[in-house]
Amino acid sequence: MKTSTSHVFLLVCVILFYHRVSFGQCSQAPDLVIANANIITMNPIQPEAHAMAIRDGEVMAIGETEEIIALMPPGCAVSWIDAGGLTLLPGFNDAHCHWLSWPEHLCDAPGQQQTTYPPLTEIMDTLSRHGWTSVSELNFGRPDLIPDHLQHAMELEAAGDLNVRINGYWGTYDNTDLIDVLQDFGYEPGHSFSDRIRAPGVKIYVDDPFGTMDIMDQTTCTSLVEYAHDAGY
Repeated sequence: MKTSTSHVFLLVCVILFYHRVSFGQCSQAPDLVIANANIITMNPIQPEAHAMAIRDGEVMAIGETEEIIALMPPGCAVSWIDAGGLTLLPGFNDAHCHWLSWPEHLCDAPGQQQTTYPPLTEIMDTLSRHGWTSVSELNFGRPDLIPDHLQHAMELEAAGDLNVRINGYWGTYDNTDLIDVLQDFGYEPGHSFSDRIRAPGVKIYVDDPFGTMDIMDQTTCTSLVEYAHDAGY
């Protein structure tokens, strides 16, 4: 009876030991491995790779397929994608867009006020489906005059519909007043409103974007650029 009890106790200890080892390994294992891919890294030190390990939404390792497979401990739940030689690219960024202002862009189509573009949720889905992971919104409005565009982004994120990161550039900047307004609102350069919404800069017009060609003279343009730069933008 003693021997039997000892054997059971030893067996339980062994099981617990291996469970602990396995749990420790799995806690450091990737969630997803993409292998057999042609990965364009955009990193001059390692321009190409063939496999990638991802954990918690971030790239934890990149390299050859054999190297990345070695990061998958036996018994751990790791998702696997065999790319079959397809090319994998970093997410695209749209450097200049106006998606957040589309709800205000109306047209008179046949005698009725209708938006000319799909709903923002549909636009976000289309962007992410085609590889865009961030956009630069060049009409982020002014917080004192047009807060709607920022509000649109915040509402999308609150509803779980913001599939891309937003870099919002404060628009309609043709005098130093905008910088003063941003400071009054407590918005510093690069202000983050959330993990996906930030305002890194300002947009300067050298002409009227709505039809006339009143070109800003070089002295005024230089002065505005210097003023924005000195303010941290």
